[in-house]
Amino acid sequence: MTTASAVTTIPEDLVEFLHGGVAILIGTRDHDMRPATQRAGGARVHANRRKVDVFLPERSGERTIANVRANGRLAVTFSRAIDHRTVQLKGNAAVIRPGRPDEEAITQQYLETWGAAVELIGMPRSTIKRLWAWPSVVVELDVEAIFEQTPGPAAGAKLAGGAT
Repeated sequence: MTTASAVTTIPEDLVEFLHGGVAILIGTRDHDMRPATQRAGGARVHANRRKVDVFLPERSGERTIANVRANGRLAVTFSRAIDHRTVQLKGNAAVIRPGRPDEEAITQQYLETWGAAVELIGMPRSTIKRLWAWPSVVVELDVEAIFEQTPGPAAGAKLAGGAT
């Protein structure tokens, strides 16, 4: 598990980006360092901006969920289709739990905003509506580091946080 000193605060101006109309991909690894990726069904930044709840669809996330349970490490990438702005959060899973019924609305709102965003680049909104986001397993991520991943000369630069 992470220590309190290892956790970083998400800059306030980044919160709206993380909540709005972005593709969310989770990267994990198993014991043998084999990578796995999974599309998330939404995310919610905590009020303290040091934690993020990531919603992993149960239906398609078995391997990713198993990896998080096994070692707790994950990287979550948020990417906006219209301009390819991309940010990655890395950290440790503080909590892994079933999604609560009142949280289903978060996943539905996510699919709605992401659908509206991809519609701007010519993808039918109906494509996103076919994705499964619920029921979800919620992974509470202690954010340890934030990286710029937008294609260009700054890609890979650390925006905030400790060592990786």
